[in-house]
Amino acid sequence: MALLEDANHAQDVRSVFREMLRENDSLLRKEKRDAEHAGRRGISLGKFGGTKPSLADVEAAALQLKKKAGGSENRLNDLNLLQAAFSFPGEGFGEAFVKIDGALPALVRDLSGQDSSLQLKSTYCCANLALAGPDIGLKVAKAAAPYLMTHLQGMNQILLEASLWAVGSLSGTGIPALKVLEVQGIFPQIIAIMQRYHPPTCSTTPLQESSQTKLQEIRVIEAVLYAATLCVSAGLPDNIKSSDIEGLAAAAVPLLDRSNSIFLARLMYLYFVLSCSESSEEILLNYNVVNKIILLLDEIRVVTSPGSTECSNYGFLIQVLTYIIRTLGNLCSGERGRSTFESMSEIISPILNNVLKALPYLPMHLLKETLWFIMQLLKPYAQWSDGVLQVCQCPWTVLAAPVNSSLKLQSNRFNLGATLISEGTDS
Repeated sequence: MALLEDANHAQDVRSVFREMLRENDSLLRKEKRDAEHAGRRGISLGKFGGTKPSLADVEAAALQLKKKAGGSENRLNDLNLLQAAFSFPGEGFGEAFVKIDGALPALVRDLSGQDSSLQLKSTYCCANLALAGPDIGLKVAKAAAPYLMTHLQGMNQILLEASLWAVGSLSGTGIPALKVLEVQGIFPQIIAIMQRYHPPTCSTTPLQESSQTKLQEIRVIEAVLYAATLCVSAGLPDNIKSSDIEGLAAAAVPLLDRSNSIFLARLMYLYFVLSCSESSEEILLNYNVVNKIILLLDEIRVVTSPGSTECSNYGFLIQVLTYIIRTLGNLCSGERGRSTFESMSEIISPILNNVLKALPYLPMHLLKETLWFIMQLLKPYAQWSDGVLQVCQCPWTVLAAPVNSSLKLQSNRFNLGATLISEGTDS
């Protein structure tokens, strides 16, 4: 009976994932059409005569913004120009703006004002200013963080999306900017937003819920995953609080049950970043995440079979596949994780066997990532004899032959031999 339930669950997950892939193209096209209306970060240079703004343009716009010159309409045009200019890193536009006395306070004035159009544009300006580097990112965070946090609590989804891109980008500039956001409560805010977009418990299937999902909600989910990933990535070297890691992991797990694929790559990237901290282990191992993403791994392996490189989803699928393998490798590297994986070896082994067969048709980095993951499983049982992997009397014995075959077939093509894999198991 239990085996039948597992088989039915696997079939449900695969059916949902196939539907996700079918919907992906049409949703991406609609997202592109609606991007300008939603105030996305990207700005068409056609609005500026097809040319990149100059430093003189930025300085003039900053002075006009400071003086409130020309009313709301002209200020909106100035913010449009600044948003576009700040999106070019390495051009000195951010530095030129911040050096003008009063320019940053003027930007914050519109960020905290009552005009929603000016709020939105100034929020994206803050996001793009983060591209100018850590020093400016810290200055913007100090000036804008309280108001961005207020936007995160609001009900305007378009402004919420922009604010999430902004706090994510600012945290990505480094630990000092993240510390400013931490004082303002960024992690509880992100967790609360993620929880707001969990699939409804009354929904009978993930697919039914997906058919009712609004595109703007998907954009907010994508933005909150971006913000969460950047905050965790910046915080891990500085020993981010275990409670924040655990809260983010618990909030991210239910999003896997939403059947929309647009944000799937970002969700898997967040899982990977979280899995780099031992604090996430209990959540990710206990909440059936491993089982679900193993089934996705099998489904993606089928989709990325020979001849699939021409499909429009190929790059997206490779991203998802990469993050799944890295997450699984991190989770199985500890004693508890290894035990969890071994209890599922009857399900995992044939899937990994099939993944190894598909490796000749996938990018080189996936060969290394996959073999590293499998070696985490085999590490306690593996021995090397004349460059050949030998595994006996363990749940993963059936993987020894395909691993050796994969090494033999791919070593010349990718310059990756058994010695490198053997040494890699000690890291």
